[in-house]
Amino acid sequence: MFCPDCGTENVDDANFCENCGKRFKKSKLPFIIAGIVIIGIIIVGSIYAFNIGHDAGPVVNNTTSNNITNENKTIKKESSESETKLIDSGKITGYDDVYFNSTYTSTWKTYATGNDLVKIKVNWNFEDADKSFTQTIIIEKVSNSPPEVRISIEPKVSGHSGYETYTSVTSRGYKNILDYYRNSFRYSLYDDPGNRH
Repeated sequence: MFCPDCGTENVDDANFCENCGKRFKKSKLPFIIAGIVIIGIIIVGSIYAFNIGHDAGPVVNNTTSNNITNENKTIKKESSESETKLIDSGKITGYDDVYFNSTYTSTWKTYATGNDLVKIKVNWNFEDADKSFTQTIIIEKVSNSPPEVRISIEPKVSGHSGYETYTSVTSRGYKNILDYYRNSFRYSLYDDPGNRH
């Protein structure tokens, strides 16, 4: 390092010039860069920890007990009304002659939060078309008067765009969204191929 006043060459880590005694100002850049890196690590770690905590799947508690039967397995989860719980899962296979002209496998997991929110994650795999994607279906209460329920699907089975529709479940005789899913929506979606979106 050279002294800015007298031009004498000094060792790089010197605090003062050997010749004139001028005090050298140390660059704060390494400390600034280190601080930014540390803050970045903290932010990324916090986001990661937040997402892990909110995308952890079913939350288990010992307040109520439900048995749900689906095809060859029974899912038993313990949870309270406000927690998210796995209520259904399954697999269907078939042939799609509308979008991809392909055999397909569709697996799903359905989660409920209380009685007024159902979220379905569907993994579609069209083997002959070498196409796969994840579809999200949300059935949620949006008001207390008909049409009180919104159903949103993203993306459609075509793999493109999505849509939403509104309906009433209580005027059709269902107690709530969970009752509607279990006794109508699930069967129309998975047992009747013509209704797949």
